[in-house]
Amino acid sequence: MIINLRGTSGSGKTHLARRIMDMYGTKVSYKREGRKQPIGYVYSRRGGAKPSLAVIGHYETACGGCDTLPTNDLIFDLVRNAHEMCHDVLFEGLLISSDVNRVVNLWTASYPVQVVALNTPLDVCLDSVNARRQAKTPGKPPVNPANTTSKHRAVQLSMKRLAEAGVPSHWLDRDAAFDHICRTLKL
Repeated sequence: MIINLRGTSGSGKTHLARRIMDMYGTKVSYKREGRKQPIGYVYSRRGGAKPSLAVIGHYETACGGCDTLPTNDLIFDLVRNAHEMCHDVLFEGLLISSDVNRVVNLWTASYPVQVVALNTPLDVCLDSVNARRQAKTPGKPPVNPANTTSKHRAVQLSMKRLAEAGVPSHWLDRDAAFDHICRTLKL
């Protein structure tokens, strides 16, 4: 199974991905030459049951996911390769939350894809972004809400387009998304 987790800044994508990763046992990071941060991880299931979970992106900093990987082509190559190696795959990031065509291409190529978007209200997202910003740089002024508002709309549009293309797509709150992903991955 390939799960693409979507949402705007502050919606809880990274937190949710970390909750899922905590459900697994041993973690192995894999890196790319010239990078300090991993480009992904493979988690084995407790008890050794297959399949394992490949998580694309890195989680070494407060903001995680695929956003630090250099291209969407690399991200989707990693997703395909991990699935072909018999891993379940989880990937998320703000930059790919509006990418529709690559996910539709996975779906039409018969990859088992599900998209889970967090329906976190915009005001909660803005509060989360500002809290994270203050934690990094105390006294920094609040973010201009225009960018987060634009990304929020872009995620909504991408979900509409994915549903129109027939890709299984779910709008869920954080807790329901966690439960759905756990059931899907049989955790």
